[in-house]
Amino acid sequence: MDMGLWYRAFMARSSGDKITQARMLYVDGGSADQVAHAMDVSESTVYRWRDADKKRGVDWDKRRAAKHDDPQALLALLERRRQELAKADPQGLAEYSAQADALQKLGRAIEQIRDAYGDFTMILNALRRFAQWAVENMSDDDREVIFRGVEAFTDDIKRSAR
Repeated sequence: MDMGLWYRAFMARSSGDKITQARMLYVDGGSADQVAHAMDVSESTVYRWRDADKKRGVDWDKRRAAKHDDPQALLALLERRRQELAKADPQGLAEYSAQADALQKLGRAIEQIRDAYGDFTMILNALRRFAQWAVENMSDDDREVIFRGVEAFTDDIKRSAR
């Protein structure tokens, strides 16, 4: 688990809102076992929280999948993994070889994603800047109409990029 997950877990223990923080850790890519360890609860507790949220309409797995459909989030995740691997201290030739192979594969995956989604990422950034402008300069009704159109547009772009 990356240090960001550990830090957020520490903050969760401090804040007392364990379920919300467990959800965030899980959605960010932590396994149920990692979340349980970070939150100092059992793995079955994590699954119980996840299932209870799902009954209330908060699906952790769908949120995780949606987050990883975002090319920027996926790139950030792969970059963190690459940094973790680069910092690891391999023991012996076999581990060194496996680490080098994993780093090379991650590097290729990152480049392929950047090549495939470079334009999409620029579009999303422009839309985010427009959204901020709209919040500051448009009425609620006008913003709602624009945001529905932008949402449909970005969904269409995501579908065509797959």
